[in-house]
Amino acid sequence: MKRILFNDWQLYNLSISPVKGFRGDKLARLRGIMGLFEHKKIIFNKYRDFSCMVDEIVNFGHSPHDDCADSLNIVVQGLMRRGSLQVEWN
Repeated sequence: MKRILFNDWQLYNLSISPVKGFRGDKLARLRGIMGLFEHKKIIFNKYRDFSCMVDEIVNFGHSPHDDCADSLNIVVQGLMRRGSLQVEWN
C-alpha cells in the first residue's frame, strides 16, 4: 500500500498506521453513527460523487460489498475521538 501511495499516486504527505479492531458487529457499528446522519452532523459534498458509499450504506446487508460503510465508520469514530476535520479536494 505504501508503494502505491508514494509511487503511483505521489501522495507523500500521507502516513499509514494500523487500525485496531472495533467491538461489535458491522451492523451495530453502522447503527451507532446513523444518528449523526439523521441530525445532519454528517453531510456529503453535493458536488462530489458519493453514490457508491450511499448505495452501500442504504443497502447494507443486502449488498455484496461493505468496504465503504466500514471505512466511513472508522473515519467517524476516529474524528469523534480527535475533533473536527475538513478535507480539501484539489
